[in-house]
This record gives sequence, C-alpha cells and structure tokens, in this order.
Amino acid sequence: MSKKKDNNGRKKLVKKRLLAQKQKALMKENAPLQSNISAFDDLDYEVTFEPLYDGTEAQLPDDIVARKEYIYHHLRDDAASFIDELEVLTKTYPQDTTLTNFLSNAYKIAGQSEKYIEYSMAAFDANPDYLFGRFQLGLVYIDQKNFVALEKLFDGKFDLKEFCPERSIFHISEVESMLSIAVQYYAHVEDHDKFLACYEVLRKHDPMSPITLKVLPRVMKLHLGLF
Repeated sequence: MSKKKDNNGRKKLVKKRLLAQKQKALMKENAPLQSNISAFDDLDYEVTFEPLYDGTEAQLPDDIVARKEYIYHHLRDDAASFIDELEVLTKTYPQDTTLTNFLSNAYKIAGQSEKYIEYSMAAFDANPDYLFGRFQLGLVYIDQKNFVALEKLFDGKFDLKEFCPERSIFHISEVESMLSIAVQYYAHVEDHDKFLACYEVLRKHDPMSPITLKVLPRVMKLHLGLF
C-alpha cells in the first residue's frame, strides 16, 4: 500500500471518529430535552416548546419584537437595567400582554417588592384573560400566604386542562407556571397525593429548578412519614 493511500485511510478513520464523537455529544446535549418532554407524558394535554402566539406580536414593529426577544433572554441577568425601558414600552404598546409580564418580573427580580405587587394586581385587573398575568398574581398571593385568594383566583382548578377546557395544547412555560403554583397550593391544603403528583412532573422535567428544590424538604418528610 502506498503512503498516499495509507494517509488517506488514516484521514478517513480520524474523520469517522470525529463524526461519531460529535454525534455522541449531540445526543448527550439533547438528552435533557427528551427527558423534559417525557416528563409530561401522563398529562391530559399536549405540551409544546414552540411559541404560541396570541396575535399581539403582529401589531408591533419588527425592532420591538426583536427587542422583546432580547429582553426575554437577558431579564434575569440584570433586571434593573430593563425597568425604565419596559415602563416606556408597556405604555407605548399596552395591548402587548407579554411586556406587562416582563415588567412584573423585572420588578420582582430587582427586589422592588411593592412595585411588583402593585403592578401585578393592576395588570391582572386590566387584562384578567391573560393567563400569565393570573400566574403572576397567584405567585403574589403565595408570597403573602393568601391561599384563600389563590383558590378564588383559579376557581379551585389547578390543572391547566381543567382551568382552560377549550385548549388542548399548552406552552412549556404555562405548564411550569401552573405546576409551580399547584404544588405549593396542594402543600398548603395538605393534599399529599396531588402534591406528590405535581412534584414528580417537576422533578422529571427539571430536578434542579428553584420550585423543585423549594418543595423537596416536604417531599422527604412525607416519605419519612413525618406528616
């Protein structure tokens, strides 16, 4: 065999090994997402990771849509820096419900508790049909330990399909929000079965999420028979 053919053979072997390594890395990278999807297999509705548009995006200029996307991905990094901009945007485009949700979250993350509570309540009163606004107010009630108001807010229905029977598909963010509220409500009313059911979905989806870790001590106490 000539040296040229031998070198070509080695190059092909190296290339094949590199391709195999890339494929293995890609599979590993996608494994959490596959696990996330399977966590929702037992729910009686479809969960999607694709955006669900409500029509408001089409009413905004392209540069504002792009800016919303940027704020969405960077809000948790430096919420305070976006507050002034979001206050202007929500007044300029009051029909865009996601901007109001961004501003509520910015107040909360930045530690401006009074503004967070005040704005969350005002935003819900202005648009009670906006699901994320209801979630936001629900979290306010949980922080205040006002579970009577929380139950009234959701008519005692802490399952998405039950609360929104006209829908069959929900975005992952809607599912996470409702489960986060439900697991805390069921813990408060000591409905252990429903509490553990919600926890299991959250754990399978994201075992290191703040809400999963928050309720973990209660889960352990239940397994130890301390409740």
